[in-house]
Amino acid sequence: MAEKLRVCAYCRVSTRQEKQEMSLSSQIQHFNELIDANPNYINVGVYVDQGISARTQTKRQEFMRMITECRNRNIDIIYTKTVSRFGRNTMEMLRTIEELTQIGVRIIFEVEEIDTLRDKNTLNRVMKSFMAEEELNKDRDATMFGILRQIERGNLCIPNKYPLLGYKYDKERNLVINPPMAKIVKEIFERYISGERSIDIINSLNERGITTSAGTKWTYCNLAYVLKQEKYTGTAYFQKSFSEHGRRYRNYGEKAMYVIERFCPAIITEEMFEQAKKRRE
Repeated sequence: MAEKLRVCAYCRVSTRQEKQEMSLSSQIQHFNELIDANPNYINVGVYVDQGISARTQTKRQEFMRMITECRNRNIDIIYTKTVSRFGRNTMEMLRTIEELTQIGVRIIFEVEEIDTLRDKNTLNRVMKSFMAEEELNKDRDATMFGILRQIERGNLCIPNKYPLLGYKYDKERNLVINPPMAKIVKEIFERYISGERSIDIINSLNERGITTSAGTKWTYCNLAYVLKQEKYTGTAYFQKSFSEHGRRYRNYGEKAMYVIERFCPAIITEEMFEQAKKRRE
């Protein structure tokens, strides 16, 4: 009779937000059920790191405890959801996978459907993709660093190709009033605040041949974008959202948010903006 394999799972979430906690709970349940359902497996537990960045392995205590158990020959197979949950530092991850492979420990990545002892070529392609993504992240982080330093100094030009509706760029790419379109912005807010239906505002703008700043027809998304722009009051908020591990999150205080007053000339009052915000909510 074949000897049973000692199997564990590794789970990680990077924040303590409710949705992440629910995801973690479901992952733990899923892996326990998967392992227990196989008569050839012995469930040796689920290792969990919560609210910890994956950039450096040594900061993940449960991950390191699991690796130690592998080195002590107490684990045969590791299940994990995806390569990105196993680690984000590509070189560290490659070294760990190579070490575990040499001592006979299999890692099974569910999403990519990769078994490290079976799918070496596929794993190599995935890791090359991760290395490319890591380089892009470094470039993006460097760009963001420069932007944040400009924000802190109160000296930032918006990099968007098209200026915000109601404005135009001057020679230094600062926002200055575009009078005809500024009237349209004020009209949109006034009509929305008065209780007029969004579809009626959209149809009216399209019928009159008025386009968005990008020259496209109006839609619900275009209208919502305008109504959410606090810059129309002259004040700008930066880093209202942020990217992490390939996903975009709304900033609820995890990152610094920057407020620049008198960022540009105001088209509407703060009261009008708050009234529109209240109706949207």
